[in-house]
Amino acid sequence: MDLAEIEAEIFLEVGNWKNFDELEDSINIEELAALRKVINKREHQRNTFAAALKGIKLDDPEKNEYDKAMADINRRAQMRMDGLELDDDQLDKAELGGLGIMVITE
Repeated sequence: MDLAEIEAEIFLEVGNWKNFDELEDSINIEELAALRKVINKREHQRNTFAAALKGIKLDDPEKNEYDKAMADINRRAQMRMDGLELDDDQLDKAELGGLGIMVITE
């Protein structure tokens, strides 16, 4: 998503500005990014609530990121216990398509 699309999203969602020039003059890029993050989080909460009303449980994206990080840490620890020490570049090359398949060449 480019900057113009982000500005348009913020402009339409928040609606505190008369035009895009006023938006650009009143907030900086960090504030724009923070607003977008809050809007996306709020939208996710609304979608989660609407899905819950229908009996559907949506995954929490923050929990998924945490689970991925923990799985990565556990995998690296297991490799070290097995005597395999790979740096990040070697590890990236060893993983095939994120399927958890490791190809290690010595």
